[in-house]
Amino acid sequence: MLLHSGVQNRGGGIPTILALLLNAFLALFLADAGISALDELGFAASGLHLLAWIRGPLAMLTLLASPAVFLLPIAFQRVPRFVFVPLALFSPAYTLLGMPLAYWLGWDNYGMVQTTVAQALLGVAALALMRRHTGGRLWLVAGDLGPPLVALGPTLRMVAFTLLVVLPGLLGSFVGLCERCLDRFTGGFMELHWDGLQLVERVYTHANSEVRLVGMMHIGDRGSYAALVETFDRPDTLVLAEGVRDEYELLGRGLPYERVAERAGLASQQDLASYRPGIRQRNADVDVSDLSEGTLRQLKLTTRIVDDEGFDFEALLDLLLYSVESTEDDLDVFWKDVIELRNSVLIGHLHRAVLEEPVVVVPWGAAHLPGIQQELYSMGYELELERRHPLLSWAGE
Repeated sequence: MLLHSGVQNRGGGIPTILALLLNAFLALFLADAGISALDELGFAASGLHLLAWIRGPLAMLTLLASPAVFLLPIAFQRVPRFVFVPLALFSPAYTLLGMPLAYWLGWDNYGMVQTTVAQALLGVAALALMRRHTGGRLWLVAGDLGPPLVALGPTLRMVAFTLLVVLPGLLGSFVGLCERCLDRFTGGFMELHWDGLQLVERVYTHANSEVRLVGMMHIGDRGSYAALVETFDRPDTLVLAEGVRDEYELLGRGLPYERVAERAGLASQQDLASYRPGIRQRNADVDVSDLSEGTLRQLKLTTRIVDDEGFDFEALLDLLLYSVESTEDDLDVFWKDVIELRNSVLIGHLHRAVLEEPVVVVPWGAAHLPGIQQELYSMGYELELERRHPLLSWAGE
């Protein structure tokens, strides 16, 4: 019904095509909202996302179509902005803002329930506004959209609204939320600034022992990595290095850090010896074979996202579908494998290392270090000082 353009085709070919496209997007948005609501109800009853197989593709199609639909009111005067602009902004806004906001607020499952409710309410409001705009119909016909198709004044106002309000608002909110989420996720071991990313180092002392925890990220500037690793290369210092081993080659080609870094014009973090040959280090991480089957499956999907030719959107869709299908127990297992299991292995190495060496450096992913910091406090260590190391600058060199 929503795809029906009616008999009032008084505006010619372009209005007819516009009506079909806008009706299709409205139908897609409502289908996405409805399937998502049913899937969340099913999850509440059974603990399973039974409709994930269709929910993921619908959400992806809605997201991909949204920018084009947002541009239509800019180009064509008679498109009802109050109906379609909020719908077109919803999916990009959730992608940029919703997931960081949900994490910051501590909502389970990245705020899917809250997002589904908001999408459903927005869809109902759009239908009500559409009915009011058309005089009783829930869809557009060609006569609703022309003529005139284009008017300079409304077009300029829509362009100004987009450039001065929508884009700066989304970008500013995204950066602000990312900064808060990053601080929460890493315990302050990584900081987001307007000019770039900084790694935070904290030095702890106890008796004659010193432990340096250095927040790290797998992608950054090679020169920054080299300058940081240079500070580890001391005769009295042992580095407990991060690096999941894959003795049985279960992951195949490995995680795509290097491929992503290359496309971003950056470098992936390498073995410390590649920056300072002869540096004293000890691998304190797990082997892939120590991880659960579910975690291994998710990591295998991740390895496919970026290949030598670019992004593999089929692999990205598979990963999104897997994420939607995952239960809370699956997420807990993944977190325990990636963070808690590896931290427990690192802590065992740390207890031995502080008895052997006067200075121990732990340059690990920043998300690991809040737990290691708590362990140091329980061992009697006290925070002595903080240092900051640049990782990358948004402006480049």
